[in-house]
Amino acid sequence: MTDSSKSDYSRLIQQLGKKQFTFMKMQEYGFWPKNLPTPYNQQENESNEDFTKRQKLMNNLDKLITQITELYTSKRKIKKKLMDLKKEHGGTYDIDKIRKEIAKEMWLESIKRREERKRQKELERQERSEAWQKKKKEEIVFIGKGYSSMLYRFDTDIEKLKKNELPTIKDAHELNRFLDIDFKQLRFLAYHRDVVDIDHYYRYKIPKRTGGTRSIAAPKSLLKNSQRIILDKILSIIPPSKYAHGFIQGKSVITGANSHPKQPFLILNMDLKDFFPTLTFERVRGMFHSFGYSGHISSLLSMLCTYCERLAI
Repeated sequence: MTDSSKSDYSRLIQQLGKKQFTFMKMQEYGFWPKNLPTPYNQQENESNEDFTKRQKLMNNLDKLITQITELYTSKRKIKKKLMDLKKEHGGTYDIDKIRKEIAKEMWLESIKRREERKRQKELERQERSEAWQKKKKEEIVFIGKGYSSMLYRFDTDIEKLKKNELPTIKDAHELNRFLDIDFKQLRFLAYHRDVVDIDHYYRYKIPKRTGGTRSIAAPKSLLKNSQRIILDKILSIIPPSKYAHGFIQGKSVITGANSHPKQPFLILNMDLKDFFPTLTFERVRGMFHSFGYSGHISSLLSMLCTYCERLAI
């Protein structure tokens, strides 16, 4: 193409526009009949109905192109898979042979997955076991059969404790520091066994004035010191009933007798049979809980303050 031809083409493109120039050349070289209007002429003169029809055809064409593209993509994947299978299975297209080999591979893969699941479950079981052992080491999670029902209640009523002027104790570690003992010692003191070869009491009998003997269980030093702290720093702070005279400093049987009217002249003094065994673990735990302590701390304090018979071996 000469320079003059290029110049003429450039001038025509500027005058007609690129699309109109292209159709003119297509008609000139016989690629588009001269008596057939161009698509642009058709669009300029088309009605709304023709426009809607053309848009619908174009949308269908786009869908067909997409479907064809997807089919070719699937065809390439299938062809590649067949080639891979042929390479994997000795260059054969024997479907039965390939099926058997694939079934074997799937079986071996299934065994591998089962072994992996088994290994994972064992690992999870081991992790749970280690977490539980760590929890048992760092926390008190069991204090004996029939005594642990409130051990997982940690709702401390701090306002109530402050109102009663009682020390705030929210967990077992704060309790062992409050009692000035080690955490292991607290765990040892607060665990109940029905059958024991050693426990926290000295047992002996003393004669009664009325005849017979009275069984005594005196706490050993570690438990006794803890009980003394609980008495001095918790129980002694709670004021007893004004009608109580026993085991209260400054009161005695004399103050108890003087509290009664002088008439009539007869006063009866009664001793309740087996009174102390009625102060059960549950009743003492409920008392500590009423002070504002959580079920967890109330259970531990009650275990330290109550005595249950055990079968010695």
